[in-house]
Amino acid sequence: MLIVLVIAGAIGWVHGWLIIRLGLQPFVVTLFGLLIYQGAARCHTQDGTGGFTVGQTVPSLEWVIAGRSPGVPHSTLAFAVIAVAARFVPHRTVFGRDLFAVGKNDQAARCSGIDTSRVIIAA
Repeated sequence: MLIVLVIAGAIGWVHGWLIIRLGLQPFVVTLFGLLIYQGAARCHTQDGTGGFTVGQTVPSLEWVIAGRSPGVPHSTLAFAVIAVAARFVPHRTVFGRDLFAVGKNDQAARCSGIDTSRVIIAA
């Protein structure tokens, strides 16, 4: 599971780098990234659409994906954690304030002392 988080972080860093250093539009980077990752997934599954057979090779991962804790599905618990973070981070942290500033006007944010490159890559 840790390796998935590391790979996702590396992919996010690459996307941020493409946006900051090469000046590409974020929408274009995201769209092309989606196409590349879909292609990689289809290649990995040999064009299968039924999903990965992770449960057969890694049983503990099946418990994380499809299991239940105190009767509540793990997907519901994950949604609750993400919803709380999505409410807390933008409104109660310095990073959230910087993110709003960069989203409104990145040049004004840069002039006010915010490291806009760092914020964009982190986002």
